[in-house]
Amino acid sequence: MFAVPRQLVILAVVSSAVVRLPAQELPWRTDYRQARQEAREKGQPLLVDFGTANCFWCRKLEATTFRDPAVVALIKDQFIPLRIDADRDPTLAQHLRIQSYPTLVLAAPDGKILAFIEGYLEAPKLLPHLRAAVASTLTTPEWMVRDFQEASKAVALGENSRAITLFRGILQDGGERPIQTKAREHLATLESQADNRLAHAKRMQDQGQSLEATETLVEIVRKYPGTAAAHEAKNLLGATPAQLASRDKSRERRAAELLAEARDFMKSQDFFQCLERCDTLVAAYRGMTESDEAAKIAALIRDNPEWLAKACQRLNEHTATMHLALAEAWLKKGKIAEAIAALEMVDRLVPTSDLAGTARSRIAELRGNPSIPADFKKP
Repeated sequence: MFAVPRQLVILAVVSSAVVRLPAQELPWRTDYRQARQEAREKGQPLLVDFGTANCFWCRKLEATTFRDPAVVALIKDQFIPLRIDADRDPTLAQHLRIQSYPTLVLAAPDGKILAFIEGYLEAPKLLPHLRAAVASTLTTPEWMVRDFQEASKAVALGENSRAITLFRGILQDGGERPIQTKAREHLATLESQADNRLAHAKRMQDQGQSLEATETLVEIVRKYPGTAAAHEAKNLLGATPAQLASRDKSRERRAAELLAEARDFMKSQDFFQCLERCDTLVAAYRGMTESDEAAKIAALIRDNPEWLAKACQRLNEHTATMHLALAEAWLKKGKIAEAIAALEMVDRLVPTSDLAGTARSRIAELRGNPSIPADFKKP
């Protein structure tokens, strides 16, 4: 309700069926209480047209200004238009001390009077008044500022689900406030992230990595609710909420297992295997506690040159073993030169190891007898 004179008041019963030329372009409301409630709920200003049935200028306003395409579009998009016949319902007009017709009253969604416009106005002169009323109602409510700040914090913490919920709430009234423009940009970024994760999951499915693809799809549903990607991920999973929850539990168990393995390898100083588990956790289980703990362990190893050297040595041994297998594969195809190149790589990777001794021995045999059968085994 309006608290000062010359402001709209909520009446017990105020309704009006205006006897004027019927307006085909504008959706005029005729019930004051309903129009006030609609304006408040939608966050849109009111445009109240006070007139009488025998008013010449009222009829001209209807026939010209309220038929102008720019005026019609602006009122339809941004206002709740209300028409009051002051002859039939004089109470509101008397309270606002309206003495001439037509009189237009512009009011904010909360009922605050923004402007009185007395007499007939052509469309070009009315439009600035309407635009000013719209601009004055686009102030940013405190709750929007608060929710935007909370959503930004959630994004920084990787809590995308909470951020999406808050940003959507800010955009609910469809307004164009600067803070809403920013919210749309943030929401678009999160939706793009969800789309990228979905594309990644599809690639893994195509490559036969069904477990990894399923985990990524579950992550999309959980972290990007309400997005198109989350909806498609649900369809791809073809799972009920209970099944999704079960997969979530399975994912949590796998993360706990990987972290336990990483800790065990850390204790035994197998830093290569430890890093491998940690990197898997960081890459595939982002946002989980286990992933954060794994990142800390990996940072400790990478900051310690002695530990990192041991990890490199272990990696070299693993790579050397793979090259021995590669040499065997080349020999089965009769590619002697390629097999020797693979064996020479073993010697370079781990020159003082038993693997290198095996590789050198095999190289000597191959060079001394090119027809040697390709049947040697990995040590």
